[in-house]
Amino acid sequence: MCGQAAYNKAIKFVPAYGLHRTPLSGRRLLLALYPQGVLIDLHGIIHALKRYRCYGSCDHWCNCCNKGLGTWQRQLKGQSEYELSRRILVTLFKYRDAINGVRHPMMMGYEMPSPTEEEARSMSPEQIRFYGTSKAYQSRWDKVQEERTALYADLLEAEAIWGADLNDLFKVIFDLQHELFTRIRHYLELINPDTHESSKEAIRKIDAKNRDIMYDNLGEDPDEYKSDVISAIKSIEAYLKPKLSHEKV
Repeated sequence: MCGQAAYNKAIKFVPAYGLHRTPLSGRRLLLALYPQGVLIDLHGIIHALKRYRCYGSCDHWCNCCNKGLGTWQRQLKGQSEYELSRRILVTLFKYRDAINGVRHPMMMGYEMPSPTEEEARSMSPEQIRFYGTSKAYQSRWDKVQEERTALYADLLEAEAIWGADLNDLFKVIFDLQHELFTRIRHYLELINPDTHESSKEAIRKIDAKNRDIMYDNLGEDPDEYKSDVISAIKSIEAYLKPKLSHEKV
């Protein structure tokens, strides 16, 4: 006890409990009990003060500390959920834009690279055109996959905190992504001059049973596929946006 007194000689201690004779504020009491440079076990302090109840002010101080700890923990939880929700929504919007980019009907010349001169020597004009188109779609699709990968880690964290509800909502838009991927892959197989005709015929039969979602019509009213994407995103927004507000404490 004498060692603690050396840190603040102005404080007079009661030998039985090591406390000041008059009530101290929470901050002064902490500094008296635990000098600067020493790690503080706040839960331990509160437990000890509740047990001994040295002075009337201690009970009040302990209650304030308990309330403060609860407030602090709720603030941390609210901040953590806010940051997670914000990250997921921002990445979701980038993911949406990437999907829209894949479906854009206009393909610019800079998107379609040419093969090297050495490669082009052994290629027909049809193969060269296919090379440029396939590389353009690959580049567009890479952006979709990049955002999908970015979502993965955050969705794992969300599942650990909130359960599987958000994953169920994302499954809808992930299924839409897979539908578009299949359609693009079929399109590239059909325009590939090296694809056998029998394979092309099989692909045409499959595509005839499914909706044509290859291109965005870019109209004021979204087409069926784009409407489905918008609806899926709205469901995710409705789940996450309430978590963007800090919990009021």
